[in-house]
Amino acid sequence: MQPVPSMLSNQRQLDTGLVRTLAALNYSMGTVSVATIIFMVHAGIYSADERRKTWIRWAAYADFMAFFIVYLGDMVQDSYPGDCRFMLKFAASMTVLRALRDAFKLGYVVHLGMNIHQSKRTWPPVWMLGITLVWYIVRMSVGFHFDSPTNCAAPESLKYIRLAWYGFRGLVELLIGTLAALRLIKSHIPHQTSPLTKSLTNILAICLVSGGIDIWMIVNGDPSDGSLVISIERIVGVLTLQILVLNSDRDDMVLNGKRRSSDSGYSEFDMDDR
Repeated sequence: MQPVPSMLSNQRQLDTGLVRTLAALNYSMGTVSVATIIFMVHAGIYSADERRKTWIRWAAYADFMAFFIVYLGDMVQDSYPGDCRFMLKFAASMTVLRALRDAFKLGYVVHLGMNIHQSKRTWPPVWMLGITLVWYIVRMSVGFHFDSPTNCAAPESLKYIRLAWYGFRGLVELLIGTLAALRLIKSHIPHQTSPLTKSLTNILAICLVSGGIDIWMIVNGDPSDGSLVISIERIVGVLTLQILVLNSDRDDMVLNGKRRSSDSGYSEFDMDDR
């Protein structure tokens, strides 16, 4: 007689299957990054420079290169068995690129927040970019060691550095989301499909979801790679980046411009290329 599986064992199997599925989806998000680059080139929105409105494009390029390093490392890892330092070099290269991605992305999000708040301050996005890079420098100096070929594990202290970062990043994202919600409420926009409504709703959703996941990461106590929450965080991070890239021109025009005519939609804006 076969034993009847308990509800607990069924739940564990479901959780394990979900974790594996999300981990595989997270690994395949590089295809989304490649598709975004192709769309940027096709739509003519591939140029990037020092202007804050183009920082999100730099983030997209860095994300694409980070995935390229990940896939390249996986292809050649069997050539160096037993020496974790070789793969650690790939991990360090990937981390540098993801540092640039997150720095430009968060700097751009703060730039959007300044535009939502209708503030002329230009230093908050730069500070956010700098703080992100400093955190990654600290993380890499603590977490990467090339001394032993068999012991490349990160020290326990790295856990608290990551938790502090999740808290800071989550608060910033939730603050920008709150600014978007307040602007949306105060605008009294009569048409639900107006460009300003779409931009504010889009930014609000991105910031609330991303900030909420950061808080979830803290509650889970710095989960390990391959866990459910890590996979979700990375998938959402890639998707929100692509959404910001694809809507960057509209968001910049709507939030920076002044409507001159027509209450429904926008017909003319004064552009600000800060």
